[in-house]
Amino acid sequence: THLAALAFGMSLALGGGPASALERFVLRLPFLETEIAINFADGESVEQLIQASPDLQDLELASGGKLLPLLRQVFLTPLPLETFPAKMLLISGTRDWVVPSGPEAIAPMRESKAARLGHRLVLVQGADHFSLRSFRGEPSPAQVGPVILGWINEQLEVDGAVSFSGGGWGDERGSLVDVSARL
Repeated sequence: THLAALAFGMSLALGGGPASALERFVLRLPFLETEIAINFADGESVEQLIQASPDLQDLELASGGKLLPLLRQVFLTPLPLETFPAKMLLISGTRDWVVPSGPEAIAPMRESKAARLGHRLVLVQGADHFSLRSFRGEPSPAQVGPVILGWINEQLEVDGAVSFSGGGWGDERGSLVDVSARL
């Protein structure tokens, strides 16, 4: 889940806003015992999204017109990288067909020049969307565990056996390469 959060945060920052990072968002309203699906492909603007959904239209009316500005602020406002208080590590598999590394990681990192601000991109050769994680009780740890540990050690300035800039965090299952300097 931490990897997903890092990837989501980076896609928000680099992609211009969550609308480019998400295809579908489900808004759960337990106090109303309902949920509303927002399909970002249904519109180019918040106004179009609301018009495409009768549920959102009802919420916009019920909110006295406050929903539209809130959705615009939360989902369509770009997050400038310079304002991020922490550096981000984005890890992407080269064979990920769910979130392809080219358009979803490499291009945004290159276009935003995020590496100049200390953000990093690590590509895992041959990894797909589902092979980068590990579950409790599995015989082998997560392939990306050492690189994440090295990143955390370095960001927190902890002297540890593993550091990000020191490298050496790959394993026999596939090579992990920090490609940030090449962007």
